Amino acid sequence: MAVLITLYVGTFAFFWLRSPSHFAFHNGVQYQVVDFEYNRFTWHTGVFWIPARWFMESVVGYRDIGVCSARERTVLYYARTKHRVRIEDLRKALLGKWMHEGGDFVSLASDGGFSSSWTNTYSPPTQVWGYQGTWTLNNDVLVFTVTNRSSGDSANMEKDTTEERWRLITVNDGELVSEFMNQTNTFYRRLIKKKRK
Repeated sequence: MAVLITLYVGTFAFFWLRSPSHFAFHNGVQYQVVDFEYNRFTWHTGVFWIPARWFMESVVGYRDIGVCSARERTVLYYARTKHRVRIEDLRKALLGKWMHEGGDFVSLASDGGFSSSWTNTYSPPTQVWGYQGTWTLNNDVLVFTVTNRSSGDSANMEKDTTEERWRLITVNDGELVSEFMNQTNTFYRRLIKKKRK
């Protein structure tokens, strides 16, 4: 019996640990998210893994937050609350290029630099502003310090604006939601397609 239990636990642990996991941040709380992916074996033996999944939920603290059904490619999503937000995790999750509607973007570099582009389509003529500077984290607030600006019309440049503060609401692998000047803005991770050789 002990051998069977060990084999059962080891098999489930193998599939669990090889599942993709990532960090997520929402309303000041950090989560560890696991994408438990079925394969042909685990799909056809799914009923046997119910006790193991119950253990992960009831003992370890994960909770089922969603499912993407695709038979043998089904993915179960689990999340576990982490009691203390790790700034280094949040910083790492923010790195890269984030896209907003209309082609606007903000790009955060690991060396603390940023660049962004914003388009004014509300009043003609359409104009594009570019910003560069540095970024830092102050708990759950993303602080931008602008050092360089460019615009097609210098008369419309925000000459007095040297700092912006975004309150972070949600940060995960594909989405960044923040609040700035009482307005909620959503950005999405830019996917860069690799060129085929």
